[in-house]
Amino acid sequence: MKKRIALLIVALILMFSVCPAVSAQSSANVPYNTYAYWEKDSEREPVEIRSVYDVYGKIDGYSLGIENFEMPTDIACDNNGNLYILDGDNSRIVVVDNNMSLIKIIEAPQYNNETLSFSGAKGIYLKDDGSIYLADTNGQRVLVFNPDGTLKRVIGLPDASVIPEDFNYAPIKVLTDSRDYIYVLSSGSYYGALVYSDSGELLGFYGANTVKSDVLDALGKLWDRLTQTDAKRASSIQKLPYQFISMDIDDSDFIYTLTGLTDSIWDAGTGQIRRLNPAGNNILKDKNGLSSDSLNFADESDLLNDSGHPVLTSFSKLCVDSDGFIYAVDTTYGHIFIYDNMCNSFAVFGGGFGSGNQDGTFTRPESIAVYGDMLYVLDSLDASVTVFRLTEYGKLYKQAQSLTLNGKYNDSSELWKKILAQDKNNLLAYRGLSKAALLSEDYDSALKYSKLGFDQADYAVAFEQKRSEFISKNIWWMLIVAVAIIAVAVWLMLSRKEKVKNVNKGNISFALSTVVHPFETFYRLKSKNEGSVVTALIVLALFYVSTVLCDIYSGFCFKIFEASTYNSFETLLGSVGVALLFVIVNWGVCVLAQGKGKLKEIFMVTCFALIPEILNSILQLIFTNILIPEEAAILTVITVVCHIIAAVVLCVGIMTIHEYDFFKFLGTTVLTVLGMFLVVFIIFMLFILFQELFEFIGSLFTEIFYR
Repeated sequence: MKKRIALLIVALILMFSVCPAVSAQSSANVPYNTYAYWEKDSEREPVEIRSVYDVYGKIDGYSLGIENFEMPTDIACDNNGNLYILDGDNSRIVVVDNNMSLIKIIEAPQYNNETLSFSGAKGIYLKDDGSIYLADTNGQRVLVFNPDGTLKRVIGLPDASVIPEDFNYAPIKVLTDSRDYIYVLSSGSYYGALVYSDSGELLGFYGANTVKSDVLDALGKLWDRLTQTDAKRASSIQKLPYQFISMDIDDSDFIYTLTGLTDSIWDAGTGQIRRLNPAGNNILKDKNGLSSDSLNFADESDLLNDSGHPVLTSFSKLCVDSDGFIYAVDTTYGHIFIYDNMCNSFAVFGGGFGSGNQDGTFTRPESIAVYGDMLYVLDSLDASVTVFRLTEYGKLYKQAQSLTLNGKYNDSSELWKKILAQDKNNLLAYRGLSKAALLSEDYDSALKYSKLGFDQADYAVAFEQKRSEFISKNIWWMLIVAVAIIAVAVWLMLSRKEKVKNVNKGNISFALSTVVHPFETFYRLKSKNEGSVVTALIVLALFYVSTVLCDIYSGFCFKIFEASTYNSFETLLGSVGVALLFVIVNWGVCVLAQGKGKLKEIFMVTCFALIPEILNSILQLIFTNILIPEEAAILTVITVVCHIIAAVVLCVGIMTIHEYDFFKFLGTTVLTVLGMFLVVFIIFMLFILFQELFEFIGSLFTEIFYR
């Protein structure tokens, strides 16, 4: 027995001596996935990519050999890469170098022979000259320290006319610009940041969010102004703008602001992340020129809380690096979001959802700071700072995107190819290569990469160039074909009357004549029983087929098709299903309204009215593969004209077969549409009811079977 134990001990010693030790700087398997959002037309889809950051180490009071942090609130980096940790409840600032070693502790500042405490302070900012600005929230002041940690000045709230009487001065964030203006963000302030001059003079407020409003809000305000008394108006609830909760400034003095948790992830116009110019206007836009006010930077999670409401992303802090990349930390899920200055999703990583028991995950991430390749995330509940470092892939990725954003497409081309060799899921790589191909006039490659990167704008540019080349090479053949088509069309028009005499009244020719001569044709359908249900079925089938073909084969400039998500059954319900539902409901409504039309006649009229829609789908299919977005007005005209013709044909047909005047037709049509909504609602409720019933039966069977 003793020999076995001795052998086991020897084996363990040998095993551990062979295995390499893992230091704080080693790259281990991270306990989270890294992903980025792929933008496909107006949709966003999270797609997993390679890790951009890995865990480098962790800083807490124990690792530094000092008293543990007590609810730390903010962090910031100076120009030398030193990290300043605001240990709010302990009323101290802990300074750590980039090797995670303690440099110094700033605490108990003296001011006017008095020792000040900044317990509960929320924000810290480091100026280029080494000065330290502290947002002392509970003390209702801003403390300014010299680089050596001695207190330089105290900035309180002055007595100024621009300050509202009920204003609560509770600074949570402070920063300065190159003009030495001081911006102070106060908790609960709907007015934006307070702006001070270098001498401490209050200059006013800066960059407040605006209240989102629509037409209904405007009409409601007008109605209240006309009907409410002064007393009722004073007691009414006002709609206030969302508050800023964090801000940062870049090297060009543009201030980035962060708006926290809103009522809904779809609540556009609140400006989750903004870049403000000196006038306080948002100039942050995406690659399509859309303002960031209309963009959703957060996750789109399906997770629900106990009340059945979605658990939304809640940003707490943001920072901006020297390359213009924006970093925001989410308190809810523990995710770190990185966007470039064109609002492209660069990476999302981290995690925890309140249980950050592994390195790289968090309990409550509170603040974020970045310096060079290092990224720091402060966890207030865990009382620690997790240090991340760019991976080799992340360095390559960031360098390539920086070159692309600066217009150096050729320089970034080889980097993007290296990235794609490591990760085929990198959307920005495809887009970067498409821009490089456009610059080098390699339009075939530009078409290829822009399609893979779902970049319709670059695709349109390359397509226009390829189209111009094709036209210049084949102009004479195209003219000959055009003349031939016109000649055939003229010949068909001249010989049409002679051919019509030999055509059976129940074939396709009758259906087509409903579009050209709706009054005459539908009169024949009603009085002479002409027309064919089979022909109507063929038209209905063609309507479905043309819709599907238009969805699948439309030009990439106008529509992005994904076979993996396309559902032809939904298209069937949205085309054939709606047409049949209209037939059935209209028949039921018009029977009660003394309509003379039979179900067969309503069906034929409805199907024949779809002929212009079939023509519209065919023309859309053709022209979207020929035109570019700048020429989309042609498609709009075609669509509008076809819709109008279809509506006229349906109107004339329904009036004729039911023997209605226009106003009776209008009334029954409104009732038909309402009836269609009612039928859909009933079907939906029955579906939910049967689903609940089947789940109940299944659970009942499970209980009986296992008991």
